[in-house]
Amino acid sequence: MRGLVGAVWGLMLAAGFAAAPAVAAEHQMATSKIKQGDFAAAHRLLAPLVEAGDAEAIYLLGTLHANGEGVPTDLGRARELFQAAADKGHLGAQQQLQAMRQLGLITPPGGAAPGGWRVQLATVLHETAGEAEWRRLRRLYREELAALSLSVLPFNSAAGDTLYRIQAGPLTEGAARALCQTLKERQQTCRLIRPSE
Repeated sequence: MRGLVGAVWGLMLAAGFAAAPAVAAEHQMATSKIKQGDFAAAHRLLAPLVEAGDAEAIYLLGTLHANGEGVPTDLGRARELFQAAADKGHLGAQQQLQAMRQLGLITPPGGAAPGGWRVQLATVLHETAGEAEWRRLRRLYREELAALSLSVLPFNSAAGDTLYRIQAGPLTEGAARALCQTLKERQQTCRLIRPSE
């Protein structure tokens, strides 16, 4: 499980701290304690923030459970925490869930094999707009998209511009087809993406 440490911390640092200064300071203190190996102190710092529903604190606590730092390794609990943070729009948590699924460490709810199919839901001009659009779509279609992970994939348009596709998955073929049908019935664009695409 120690192999996840680098990936988890890399995702956390990439996500950045986008909270109010006092809360961001608490995040930084907790991160410092984690790096020092003082996991009990990190837990004490994170606990009130987690109780308050702070996405970054929930994410940090998930990393502790994923890596077995200060607590026994518990990927189920880590998944719950990452999902809670992802539901609040935390990009690092969304990426961590996707990485854990790709590594076969977790499966979508219900234990269904993920397949490799995805659905494409939109195309946007900027990568950051992709993340914002994903949050919007997850609010609109919370139940349908809850177990899926975001992929924002760049591509060059015919005019030579770089655009970004918003895709969600992984899914089995049947689940992808059913999801697209449901979303189309609700006036949402949806395109099936095969595992080889």
